Amino acid sequence: MLEKMVRVHAVLLTKKHYNNDKAQYQCWIGTLKMGSMLHKTTSKTARRHNTNGPVEVCVVAVASGQSAVVESTYHLYQPEQHNWDLLAVSAYCATWDANQPLSWRSKYGWTAFCGPAGPQGQDSCGKCLRVTNTRTGDEQIARIVDQCQNGGLDLDVSVFQRLDSDGNGNAQGHLTVHYEFVDCGD
Repeated sequence: MLEKMVRVHAVLLTKKHYNNDKAQYQCWIGTLKMGSMLHKTTSKTARRHNTNGPVEVCVVAVASGQSAVVESTYHLYQPEQHNWDLLAVSAYCATWDANQPLSWRSKYGWTAFCGPAGPQGQDSCGKCLRVTNTRTGDEQIARIVDQCQNGGLDLDVSVFQRLDSDGNGNAQGHLTVHYEFVDCGD
């Protein structure tokens, strides 16, 4: 039988017992397989907890290292021609980020984001991605300013072109890219 393995980048809190109406919790983190064990990380002696048993679980996501490989198309934001104005290009994130200083808006190329890993909607606005063309290794940092519906990225055409050094993305109409959330350094 094929077992699927998932690296857990989250903390699972299992309810241990109640003490004066306050729940006490044990923390677990590790590699999770169907029917496998999780290793307790809060004590020096690693205990195990069977993941098949009845457990009340609360998952707290850890926001580091969120990345995926997706297809990227391009969009004609052309921020240079619109004075880096998010309202002028009807970007979703304009509601929250239109009043950011020009230096912030123009620091990186723009992208719409709808990838499978990372924050979505308003929570993704203003965040930065390191985008790498999986075919050529070309890399760019892009700032999320919009939403999309393609399940990946919709890069500004200038960012797309800088990633497409061999022209294959233009020929196919998309690039296969790896994205990773990174610090914008703002």
